Amino acid sequence: MRFESCSTKLTQYTTIDGVHRIFETSNREILARINSSLLEQLSSYFNKPLQRLDALHHNIKYDKINAARIHLFNYLNSGQFIWPDIVKALCADHLSHMIGPDYLLQKKVNLSIQMPNDASSTLAMHSDCISGDSPWQMNVWIPLTEASGTSSMYLVSMSESISVLDKLMKLEGLSKKSITAYREATNIMQSCNKTFISAQPGKILIFHPGALHGNEINTTDTTRFSLNIRVKSLFTPDSNSDHPDRGAGSYYGLGNQSEQCQFSQKLEQYFK
Repeated sequence: MRFESCSTKLTQYTTIDGVHRIFETSNREILARINSSLLEQLSSYFNKPLQRLDALHHNIKYDKINAARIHLFNYLNSGQFIWPDIVKALCADHLSHMIGPDYLLQKKVNLSIQMPNDASSTLAMHSDCISGDSPWQMNVWIPLTEASGTSSMYLVSMSESISVLDKLMKLEGLSKKSITAYREATNIMQSCNKTFISAQPGKILIFHPGALHGNEINTTDTTRFSLNIRVKSLFTPDSNSDHPDRGAGSYYGLGNQSEQCQFSQKLEQYFK
């Protein structure tokens, strides 16, 4: 039997609306390496030396950005990056504090690139739960470049999100894709108060993707690169039965499992 001296001290963090959390990771060098590797990939892809991700708009045409994003997405999910280990190194203490030490991790990390004045990179206000994701998950949002104002993402408060979702669910014809209902839904969401997240590289936001969120046309003079990946406690429900593709095994893989949980699984065979 082993004995280990342990101590846990969370890095300083700020809560947003009592649900979301933003903090500076203690492993900034991991993000620096990801940043450098993406620059190398882009330089090779466009066959020209690139110096900064946030200056990408000075080096490529806007009609090339989506193909470049898909190229980088495939690279990030090619197996060269062990995302459970990376996420653990970046924010394991906060995840453990927020959802517990036993969690599932989305199998593929997502990449967003938002160049200035690029309308094609906007993401309309939405709640991930509307599209079938479990309301029991969180999202780890990792800016690789400065994110502020319209170069960043925004959040709508939890109370207003609930109010809007309640109105949307009562709209007649919305489920049948009625044009009138969708126009009314758009008007309801456009009236929401938005809080844009301000974060330098090294900061990480863990937010509840069930809250309404999105982005707008980037009117700043920098390109924003960010990663995001969903996490969910091993012991919370999957999405509803209408979305079997959003469950463990297909959508999620194991992110972290405590020794207590591993021991419980070994015991389970004896006490079913």
